[in-house]
Amino acid sequence: MGKLKMGIKSLFRTGFFDIFGATIINSIVSFVYGIFIIRVLTKSDYGTFSYVQNILNFGFMFCSLGGNVGVLQFCSEATASIPKRYSYSRFAYHLGTIGSIIVFIIMMLYTRIDSSGIDNLTFYVAEFALLPFLYFIKEWITANLRWQLKNREYAIVLNVHSVLNAVLAVLGAYFWGIQGVILGIYGSYVGACFVGGIFLRNGGYSGIKKAEQLDSIQKRRFLQYSITMC
Repeated sequence: MGKLKMGIKSLFRTGFFDIFGATIINSIVSFVYGIFIIRVLTKSDYGTFSYVQNILNFGFMFCSLGGNVGVLQFCSEATASIPKRYSYSRFAYHLGTIGSIIVFIIMMLYTRIDSSGIDNLTFYVAEFALLPFLYFIKEWITANLRWQLKNREYAIVLNVHSVLNAVLAVLGAYFWGIQGVILGIYGSYVGACFVGGIFLRNGGYSGIKKAEQLDSIQKRRFLQYSITMC
């Protein structure tokens, strides 16, 4: 019994239950969001929105070029010093920024060649073109919170994003249709990035900003792993 109590206390200290709880909350909120959004939007608008979301999901896959996964891997290695972890994080930030710019350009080019015939599709894709960058920033922030073992803060950022996304997107859909959904989704990412930025500022942001550059061998290792994972 004593070992069990110690094990449970250890899980509390490491933030296991924070992450577990955040996962449950996210699942519930996403389920409720799906129920409401499909009832608020018209069938035509929901079909168009789903099509745009599929395009956007491809952008999410490649916007960081795998850098956020690389941060979690390389910064969690026991052999990496704190300054080196900051260097990896800084490199991933630059890598993700480049990836997000590439995704933005591709999405804008897509609006020129789309032949689906769906009304206003290219307009909505263009409006969503900046979202992959916010997605990358949120994932970059949460990856840094994870390797710093700030699991409670990580869970809070996830919950802020999921709750804001559900509330703002549904309200936006009710008042302004797809346009409102887009505004609501942007608002949820801005809110999550703002809260995560506060946590990260108190957990090494200055160290990341001042970190030294990686050498060519380290960059190559990081790129090989990250792009492969991407």
